[in-house]
Amino acid sequence: MENQEGSENVPRWENMNKDILSNIFKKLDVVDVIMGASRVCITWFLASHNKTIWNTIKLNDLDSIILDNPFSPNLQASGSRYQLRKILTEINKFARTVPNSFFFNVYCSVAEEELAIISNGKWQNLQTLIIHPFISMTTTVREVSSVEFQAIGENCRNLTTIKFTTMLSKDLANIIVCNFPSLERVSFRCNYACIEASISLIIGLPNLKIFNLSHCIF
Repeated sequence: MENQEGSENVPRWENMNKDILSNIFKKLDVVDVIMGASRVCITWFLASHNKTIWNTIKLNDLDSIILDNPFSPNLQASGSRYQLRKILTEINKFARTVPNSFFFNVYCSVAEEELAIISNGKWQNLQTLIIHPFISMTTTVREVSSVEFQAIGENCRNLTTIKFTTMLSKDLANIIVCNFPSLERVSFRCNYACIEASISLIIGLPNLKIFNLSHCIF
């Protein structure tokens, strides 16, 4: 009887303080929060909207996202995974204007449609964007519409840091200079870098403090 009475005094998960729940949710992967925890009950749903959860967004859970990456066929679709596009759409609903840092996983090949979701997200507080190669092996930066980059530049005016693991071409350098004039830190890693494009960034970004070309081939 004592054990039964003691168990009745233990708070149920759905009645737990929302701040405590939010601290727990911060330790979960983004996909687990939006596609799992937020759907348990109304209390968890409200807790999953806590602003502190969405300050930094990292898409790290490779087991939950369909990557559509031609370079990593072993990471392709399965029945238990979600399209990257759907995850980004859901993140917009939960995060609203809160995010200041957004990290795509290195295996996430970003298509123009994904850029459109970010550009329409009104993330005016975004300061850091880590983005990886575009979806097609044959797609060039010229083919990826600069309109989406322009929209990101217009909606994310506080963006000061941008990192790529894609080729630094003249086209991409021109897009960056035109749409992100306030950048202070630019990084390209582990790819080809055009010398003329590098010079364009150095000259065209007046606030540039750090220009990282680690492990790039010129």
